[in-house]
Order: sequence, then structure tokens, then C-alpha cells
Amino acid sequence: MTTLSLSAIFIIFAVCIGTSFGCTCRPSHAQELICDADFVIQGQVLRSSIQGHQRIYKVLVIAKYKCKFGLPIKPGSIIVLSTPISREACGVHLLEGLKYILSGTAIPGGLHIDACGYNRLLFSISRCDFDNIRYGRYQANCGCQVVNCFPPQPFCPRPKCGCVSTRIEHQDSVCVKHHGQRCYWNRFC
Repeated sequence: MTTLSLSAIFIIFAVCIGTSFGCTCRPSHAQELICDADFVIQGQVLRSSIQGHQRIYKVLVIAKYKCKFGLPIKPGSIIVLSTPISREACGVHLLEGLKYILSGTAIPGGLHIDACGYNRLLFSISRCDFDNIRYGRYQANCGCQVVNCFPPQPFCPRPKCGCVSTRIEHQDSVCVKHHGQRCYWNRFC
């Protein structure tokens, strides 16, 4: 084989491997995403820029729904969020001027969002889902574990203290604890 043929094979192999790996998020119910986040806000994107391998967003905080670790997030403040530039690295692409519900993590040096979190355009969220976030229903029930069975399977392990989700059936529901005992699905709207 010639050097040219080997080079062509290597390039094809590298392209195939490179495109087969990308952002992969496990299927999750909204309650899991909210509970796993360090912060959840409603915000309006003011500006975006690129610094190194990160996209940086300046966001006006309209409402704060969850905030761990005493993070300096309050309504009316402007925060800086970072995310990878590329979608393949789970980067989030937000549009300036639009309002979102954004969730993320606190990392050394700032706040981070990625495609595996709950990051949705405000007008695309169902009224039930928005109310469950706004009124703290998801946050108040983080002690209930949500087990996902996508697609629905004949047997899915039931958690000791949690609910089994089949996505469509429980999309706008909250897994709530009943009198400090078992968890069950409840639809508030």
C-alpha cells in the first residue's frame, strides 16, 4: 500500500471515529434535571461571545428558582454563563434577546451550562412544567428518585423511594413523597 492510500484510510477512520462521539445525554425527567442542578433561573440573554473553547453568555436574571452554595444569583443581576462552543461537546446555543429557563452547575471560576441540563426557551415550556419549576414542586421533591424506562419496558426496577417514568405518561407530573413515605406521581395542573 502506498503512503497516500494509508493516509486516506487514516483520514476516513479519524472522521468516522470523530463523528461517532459527541454529546450524549441520558434520557431524564425534568424533575431530575432540576434536582441535579446547582442553579435554576429564568433569564434573558443579553450578549454572547467566544473565549477560547467556551461560549460566554451574559444573562439578565429575571427569576431565581434554585440556588445552591450561596451563589450570587438574584433577580435583576447579570450573570455570566459558560458552555462549550460546539454542540458535539454538549454546548448550548442561546439566542440574544430571548428568555429561557436555564439550569447549570457552579464550577471553579463561574457558572456552567450544557446540553444535558434543563435549558429551554421560555415559550416552549408547557404551563405545567413551568409551574412545577416556578412553585418549587420539583425542588421540594428531590428526595424522590425518578427511574427512567425509555422506551417503556415490561420490567423496570422500582426505586425504594421514587417513581418510574415512561416519559410521555409523566411528562408534566411531579414525583412527590406522600406523608414522608412512598413517592408517587402527582399532576398539579
